[in-house]
Amino acid sequence: MEDIERTKVQWLWGNYCNYNCRYCPDHLHNNQFKPPPDIRNAMSYLARMIRMENRIPCFDFTGGEPSQLPFLLPGLREVSGNYGMNNRLVTNGSANLEWWEEAVYYFDQIEISYHPRYAKMDHIIEVYNFLMSVEDTPAVDIMVHVTNKDSEWIQGVGIYETLKAKGMPVHLKLLYSNFTRGNTHLPYKTYQWKYYMWTKGKEFELEDTAHVDDAIEPARYRHVIDSTDLLQEKQVAHKAKTCYAGLEQLVVWHNGDVYRGWCKAGGKLGNVFEQNLILPTSPIECPFDKCKNGFDRQATKV
Repeated sequence: MEDIERTKVQWLWGNYCNYNCRYCPDHLHNNQFKPPPDIRNAMSYLARMIRMENRIPCFDFTGGEPSQLPFLLPGLREVSGNYGMNNRLVTNGSANLEWWEEAVYYFDQIEISYHPRYAKMDHIIEVYNFLMSVEDTPAVDIMVHVTNKDSEWIQGVGIYETLKAKGMPVHLKLLYSNFTRGNTHLPYKTYQWKYYMWTKGKEFELEDTAHVDDAIEPARYRHVIDSTDLLQEKQVAHKAKTCYAGLEQLVVWHNGDVYRGWCKAGGKLGNVFEQNLILPTSPIECPFDKCKNGFDRQATKV
């Protein structure tokens, strides 16, 4: 079974979240769209279609907050079959331990987004210790979200250092000023960039991007980064290359429409609620100048 190829599925499940972080775009947590009631049938249908291509379905759950979706665990119970935990979860970690006691068996990758204003450290530590106690331990990362506001940065760094001292897999998460619509980070200050790069084992050398902010002491600068080149997340050009999106991965919109990727290259493949999906059997030639989405960039390019 190990040599069976996987197909990763990112599904826009809805945008409900029990947090209200000010740096999170409203359209990601305003609860304006919800999954239809027959979502479990759609999940089962898509999983069957992928298995018919002799591939393992792997669902990628992001937010909103996935643990708040009432169909999540029952749906995974139906579609997982004998393949075990082949899914990925991005969560704020707030679900109670009873939820985690079932959820842990469906995921081999778990990313806990630690939001300092709402998260409770004792609970996150309890969840992490539980995840590490099960027989098939999932890969876990804890991402502490930090803004450029001095007080919030100091709070986030304090959380990072506390969890790091406990031997937990923790990282600082830098944020975008135009998240989902571009790659411009918040205007982090010189000392913030230096510390962040230090946590990555790198040095910060971007003085040419510095802009003095008169609102704060002159010794501090704001660095406006217009791309993610610094973090090695470039929007690589793949036009005319062969892309395996559609085989290695799929994207499902909240209305059930399925595409190879968020770029929608090749057009719609069908709809999981209407059950008229035709999965690709070959890769596609990339028609775009840039591969902008992080999930789309994961697909093999030749």
